[in-house]
Amino acid sequence: MAEKSLLLDYQMSLIFLLALIIPSFWPEYYFGFVVGATYAFGAIILIVSGLVITLMVYLLYKGPRFFWSLLTKSS
Repeated sequence: MAEKSLLLDYQMSLIFLLALIIPSFWPEYYFGFVVGATYAFGAIILIVSGLVITLMVYLLYKGPRFFWSLLTKSS
């Protein structure tokens, strides 16, 4: 049996970790995800799962920054 890459095991987790520092919720990334995998899985599944992933990544990127701005806001 071929040796699997450790990177492939944690690929989905890495997306969410990178979302904390890189704004990966832009439409270009979503479009690339859907177009790139449509051939293998079909468009409807990817559109729905892509929207869910994009929403999660958006919240991971913007959420901490929003709460940090509330904590550091000087009255």
